[in-house]
Amino acid sequence: MKLFRRAVILSHRYLGIVLSLLVIMWFATGITMIYWGGMPRVTPELRLERMHPVDFSHVQLTPAQAAERADLDPIGRATLATLLDRPVYRFGSRNPTVVFADTGELFDELSVEQAQAVAATFARLPVAQVHHVATMHEVDQWTLQTPLPLDKFSVDDGEGTELYVQPATGEVAMMTTRSSRGWAWVSTIPHWMYFTALRTNQPLWYRLLVWTSIAACALAMLGLVLGVTQIRKPQPFTVKKAIPYSGPMRWHYISGVVFGVFTLTFAFSGLLSM
Repeated sequence: MKLFRRAVILSHRYLGIVLSLLVIMWFATGITMIYWGGMPRVTPELRLERMHPVDFSHVQLTPAQAAERADLDPIGRATLATLLDRPVYRFGSRNPTVVFADTGELFDELSVEQAQAVAATFARLPVAQVHHVATMHEVDQWTLQTPLPLDKFSVDDGEGTELYVQPATGEVAMMTTRSSRGWAWVSTIPHWMYFTALRTNQPLWYRLLVWTSIAACALAMLGLVLGVTQIRKPQPFTVKKAIPYSGPMRWHYISGVVFGVFTLTFAFSGLLSM
């Protein structure tokens, strides 16, 4: 029994030295994610709010007719929108096929100037206040799951807004602001280790998250075991005498017993999310 207790104490100690700051970071960034932050994204509500109204008088084709022109069968999901002041159907979701609803022509892709006009319309600002930054063929921190290429634009709106336009679809795929980027850096990015260099290596990122979660579960479980095995049984029994520590170690023991189950379930839920 003494050897077992010694092994548990040492395992808990050295796992704690390695993982304690990581677990504290998970708690802090998790709370920040709940109340203040998350990764920037273009929500359906924002996209609907910023969409240019459709002039239905120019819509000459039904979705079925437009899909037939594009040789699409079955049609699947279809969206009617305005692109370059013309009505278009977008068929599909992630890599949609775009067909002009007035003539049935297949849309090719936007030029940089046309993408700038799309960004300006979305930002509700003159084209002169939207500046082309780069045509991206590699992902950055905010476009890790967005199909490439992308045209990136900065916007003179006082909020540090950056827009990413997909030339192949004519849509704004991502919008970030100075505020949303800042909150992401203190919430979602460290919490999920969404660093570009790591996230682009999917197998490594996945294994790192899974194994650190398993290690955090083991750390909490070992602490709970110690909460039971280290307690004394003085006669007469008092809580003060039952706890075999003093000073900071005493508070570590008490807080571990009180919050250990919560810490274990927190780490385990993170593991299940993977």
